[in-house]
Parts: sequence; structure tokens; C-alpha cells
Amino acid sequence: MPATEFPVLTFQECRVLGSLVEKSFATPEYYPMTVHALVNACNQKSNREPTVNLTETDVNSILVSLNDKRLAAPVLSTGSRVFRYRHLCNERWALPPEDLVILMLLVLRGPQTPGELNSRSGSMKEIGQLDRVLTGLRDLSEGEHPMVVQLPKLVGQKEARWMHLLMGAEAASSMAEPGSVVAADRVVELEKQVTDLRAELDALKAEFQSFRASFE
Repeated sequence: MPATEFPVLTFQECRVLGSLVEKSFATPEYYPMTVHALVNACNQKSNREPTVNLTETDVNSILVSLNDKRLAAPVLSTGSRVFRYRHLCNERWALPPEDLVILMLLVLRGPQTPGELNSRSGSMKEIGQLDRVLTGLRDLSEGEHPMVVQLPKLVGQKEARWMHLLMGAEAASSMAEPGSVVAADRVVELEKQVTDLRAELDALKAEFQSFRASFE
């Protein structure tokens, strides 16, 4: 896959994209998703590590970014005035459904062992057996742009954990360290601060343009 076909994502983009993929498997009757439903999916307390508190403004901004990266797209049904959103992972990466489930479990719940992935896959799509998880992890870790990586075993661990690389190898490395939940929370906080500052800057620019126009 060419580098241009593998964009690096932020933590928040991963959360929104992962939630879209999860619900496409778990509740297809409610997919594509409204922004309101997607906010709830991102912020839910179960099956998320770490938990977050995104607003509709946050999610709308993230969806624009994912659309620019050709990983999500709006859908307007006939007779509806409300946009819904779907992921474009199938079009971009052409992964088998089982591999996409494995990848997005890692995105939503952080580093996990193959056994944990197998036991948790039923909420989206039944993988069926541990061998299929191991095959999927192997396939996702190969190629020019690997999407997952195996981590060194921690003291007392029987199985090595795996983690996704959608945020880039450097970010993945820092998130794998002890205290990664705190680090991820800090990432969310900083990204929100940047979003708020950009909004304030745009508002100030608009006020300045209006002020200058009054003297022309």
C-alpha cells in the first residue's frame, strides 16, 4: 500500500473510526450513524480504553478530517435531512471482515493478547477460533505498511500483547508504555485544546475582517 494510501490518524480520529466500524458489525440496523449516535458510541463506558468525553462539535470536526483522509463519508438517505456517516475502511484497505474486527478492537480497547481479542470479537463479528485471530494478526503485521505490531511480554504475562499502528509507530510506542491510559487522556485533552484555539482564532479573524471593512 503506497504511503499516500496510509494516513496517520490522531487518537480522536481512531476513536471515531473505530466506533463506526464497531457499530457497522454490532448494530447494522442503525448504521450508517448520525452524529448524535456516533458521539454516544465514542463516549460509551464499556468496551473502550480509555473512555473519552467528545462533543458533537468535536465529532463533526473529526468526521471532516476523516473524510479528507478518505476514511469516512456522509450519507443522505432519500427523504431525510439528517446526514449519517459510514466508514470507508473496506474501500481503502480491502481487509477481510475478521481482520477489520481485530484491528478495530485494538483501536477501541488498546493493546490486547490474541486470547482477549478472540473472546471480545463476538460483540462485532464472531471470529470463531483463536487460530483465526493469530492468522489475522500475522496478516495485519506484514507488508510495506504493517497495521499492528506485537509488543514484548510484560513480567508475569503468558501471552504477548498486540497493538495497532494507525497513529504511527512512534505514537504507538509511547501509548504502549505503562501509564498509557493517562497518556491517552492527555492526548485527547491537548487535541481538544487545539480545536478550541483554532475556533477562537477563526472567530477573531472574522471579527478583524469585519472591523477593517467598516473603514474601507
